[in-house]
Amino acid sequence: MESSSFTASFSGDITPGAELLPLPGGSTCDCYRVKLYGKLHFLKRLKPELHSNPLLVAAFNKEFETGYRLEHPNLVRYISRNDSGDILMEYIDGETLTDFVAAHPDYFKSRDHADTFLRQLVSVMDYLHGHQVLHLDLKPDNILITRIGHNVKLIDLGCCYTDTYIDTMGQTDRFAAPEQLDGSGDVDARTDVFAIGRILETLPCAQRYAKIIEQCTRADKSQRYQSAGDILRDLDRRRWSRRWLWLLLIVPVTIVAYLYFNFPVPSDLQSPDAGANLDTITQSRPDSVIAAQPSRAEFPEDQSSALPATADAPQSPVAESKKPDQVDSEPVTAQEVADIKATQTERKQRLGKNPSGEVLAQRRELQAIAEPIFNRLLATYRDSAYNKINKAQFERLSSEFRYTFLDKTYPVWQKCNAAQLMGSSDFQSECNETVKYFTQNLVYRMRRNAGERSFANKHYNYYDAR
Repeated sequence: MESSSFTASFSGDITPGAELLPLPGGSTCDCYRVKLYGKLHFLKRLKPELHSNPLLVAAFNKEFETGYRLEHPNLVRYISRNDSGDILMEYIDGETLTDFVAAHPDYFKSRDHADTFLRQLVSVMDYLHGHQVLHLDLKPDNILITRIGHNVKLIDLGCCYTDTYIDTMGQTDRFAAPEQLDGSGDVDARTDVFAIGRILETLPCAQRYAKIIEQCTRADKSQRYQSAGDILRDLDRRRWSRRWLWLLLIVPVTIVAYLYFNFPVPSDLQSPDAGANLDTITQSRPDSVIAAQPSRAEFPEDQSSALPATADAPQSPVAESKKPDQVDSEPVTAQEVADIKATQTERKQRLGKNPSGEVLAQRRELQAIAEPIFNRLLATYRDSAYNKINKAQFERLSSEFRYTFLDKTYPVWQKCNAAQLMGSSDFQSECNETVKYFTQNLVYRMRRNAGERSFANKHYNYYDAR
């Protein structure tokens, strides 16, 4: 470790069993790791040949006196000092930031890890500044990273500035601010802010903090962050800005996805084995489609149908004229659905499996109308597997097929009505069966393509006799 070290002993003699730690050349101290009362400590001792240097002695005394009155979780703790002047400090099981980055090159690629490191470093620097202490020698070798938890521990206050020690300031040129290098001595909290920016430049995640680094290392200190706390506030602001950006992106995507996958599904496509209510067209559809269908008031069935409904058979509410205050989007009630089922059941009983030739001819005409619409919209799915397609898109195309077909059936109904072939309720049922004939058989085929054996010979056959 550079410019920092640890020594042991409460007396003038080194404690037996003390381990001398290697230090880079130029260090002013000898450092030892010792065990006292079963606990590891660091002791820092000024080299004997330097005891005659009053400036170094003053710096050594300043380090203990300053550190002893400070207490912060990210600052090494100073414990005591013996008669020989050795400083007893807590033992930090870790390595310098320089060594840590070399040993863990991917650690700071994680935003959470990098943010945690920066927060702890800025927190301890803000604490020092709040106690009228400037570190002035902030660099990677004066920052320890613990082996457990990877927490920051700031060390070496030998070059710090306090109100009572004004002649023992120091620096490392690579990380020193311009006001240190020019010899003016005009230092303050922004001087340490400059060093924080230089330290961030040495990390693998430097690009992530480019804007923070740029503001920390401006030559004019009036343009830097004015305190270490300002870095934390800017970091929080940038973090919340990223969160809001993601939120602004996620919300519309979520809404679009919800609408995409929750598009109203035509009931005749919900299941190949759907019940009687799948024969109706009571789902919501455009006003043009509803307007295109004949009303019972305009074409009363008891006058125009050759196959009149029974007197007690309820009629489809879709075919009835709307009241002046009734809107097209009025939901279909359960009773109305039950009435529709009863009407369709009664109609099938009347027509049977071998209806008249006129009805069969009408069915073929409806099929001729539906086939080109169907081929244009849904033919692309014929060779697809039902469980591998985009079902939402399939359902939208199916709805479009239904609506387009119903829009084109009004002229056919007029002809049926003129010939007194069938009433409006029966005609609507024929239309529904035509739509179901195409879409249901397509679903069966796609299920066969998906390998479902139960659909191997299944076919929805509405046109029983032709």
